Amino acid sequence: IIDAVTDPELKAEMAKMKPTVSIFEQLADILPSASALSPADLELLAAFDVSGTGHLSIEQLRVAREVLLEFDKDKDSRLTEEEKLEVLNRLRNGQLLPIASSVRPLTEPELSDLEVTRLADGDPSTPVPGSCLRYIGDIKDVLSGTPDPKLLEDEFDASRFVAGFELGTFPKSLQSLGELLVIGGYAYWRPTDQNDQDTYYVTQKGPKFRSVSFVGVERPLSGGEPDFLARFSAFDSPMQWSRILNDVYMQVKAPFFFHGIAELAVAEATAIALAPVRGESLQANPKKYYTQAELHTRNLCMAVVGLVSANTLVEDPVLRGQLETQLYSGGVGSKSDAASAQKAEKKRTAELIRKLSSGENCEGRPG
Repeated sequence: IIDAVTDPELKAEMAKMKPTVSIFEQLADILPSASALSPADLELLAAFDVSGTGHLSIEQLRVAREVLLEFDKDKDSRLTEEEKLEVLNRLRNGQLLPIASSVRPLTEPELSDLEVTRLADGDPSTPVPGSCLRYIGDIKDVLSGTPDPKLLEDEFDASRFVAGFELGTFPKSLQSLGELLVIGGYAYWRPTDQNDQDTYYVTQKGPKFRSVSFVGVERPLSGGEPDFLARFSAFDSPMQWSRILNDVYMQVKAPFFFHGIAELAVAEATAIALAPVRGESLQANPKKYYTQAELHTRNLCMAVVGLVSANTLVEDPVLRGQLETQLYSGGVGSKSDAASAQKAEKKRTAELIRKLSSGENCEGRPG
């Protein structure tokens, strides 16, 4: 009966009468079949359960359904199989939960362990005087394999930025472009020039960098104090990284750039292994550009840098346009069919079980 009912209020009430009802059962009519979902997918769905009861309340269910039905193109309150797969891919890529803030803010208490402190007076959407984002290139050109080679003429000092990220190199060569992160006065990048086996896919560190697509906070003369300080500690009960960022957004209520230190209980990561300069879609050819083994580990202390925005809520057209040069929807490989996605997920899970190894807790202070 719970599977057949679609009314959110009735479904939520029935869930209370059956304590073992799963969140999947509450959302089954707008999700792919259970056979297409992995245990990890079901854990991601639990992020809508902000009260931790194991099932969705009326308000949580309404929010979850509204978020998922954002992908209902013909607006008939039903999702086609193709639309369900799009939902699944967005969920796996961490790009689903942020949509919740543009649909309806969660009215129930947010994470009690998440502390977001305003460090400057005034409107949260107004940056601290002197701080500003610097944009280089356009991520859409990277995704289409057509970055502007002229951008590599400019050389930047990493110490000029508080933090930044995207795609870069130091040699003036498009063929060496790889993942780039700038933090602590240094640039870190992973070269992708296969003709140079000494540095290929080996993280490099240096005081300077070049980039065809980059966003970072320039270091103002005043020192660049951040607008907010966020802390989250939950060593006994880890929270999804995308969920933490989503809750920060709900408190800040504005686009934000973040940098700091985080310890991930379970970490999975990948990096581009071939420079996207061949005039072809990176998203349509993930197997060609992501050829190296993924990282699977746990209790990993790492630097984190990123940019978060719900662009549909940004009223300033200039700011919205700038943000859109470095943000995009739909992860790499999001067009894969259900069978290949399920096969890849099984393989990934098996690899994760095989490679997971325990490590010591870091003592880095979150910021």
